[in-house]
Amino acid sequence: MINKFWLLLTLLIFSWASPARAEGGCPPGQYPQQGQGWQTCVPIPGYEENRQAGQAQPVWQDRWGAIAADGQKGVLGTSDDNVTKEGAIDTAIADCTSKGGSNCQMRNWYRNSCGAMSIGEKGFGVAAGATKDDAIAKGMIACQAHGDSTCVSYHWSCSLPARIQ
Repeated sequence: MINKFWLLLTLLIFSWASPARAEGGCPPGQYPQQGQGWQTCVPIPGYEENRQAGQAQPVWQDRWGAIAADGQKGVLGTSDDNVTKEGAIDTAIADCTSKGGSNCQMRNWYRNSCGAMSIGEKGFGVAAGATKDDAIAKGMIACQAHGDSTCVSYHWSCSLPARIQ
């Protein structure tokens, strides 16, 4: 009982504490200045210029990926890190064709994320997801939707945004 009393008392004391302030109670970018009987806050020289220069926001460029396949021949074509959706799709279809596919079709595209393909005895599944693991899990579900318990992850790749500034 005594321990609970001290714990409650300690919690009450800390709950009444006032928040700490930097620079002697002045807002960010200012410092305290005082004289005989007075105190004020004065701007720190160059604070705003340094703060704005140090807070430049990065500029990101989207990256696209795609998966194409010839389901009859079992040929896979992929594309990653393209700057356009159309470029990703065209490259994936061309990759599939170059590997011997004659009826290559775009199966999935993804932007700033990941794509995966799972294959089984009864078919395949293609999906996109925010992460590699997410894409693989969704690809497995898509494959198993054919009533196939033999599905395995066959391919995955990610096309993540690129910082350009």
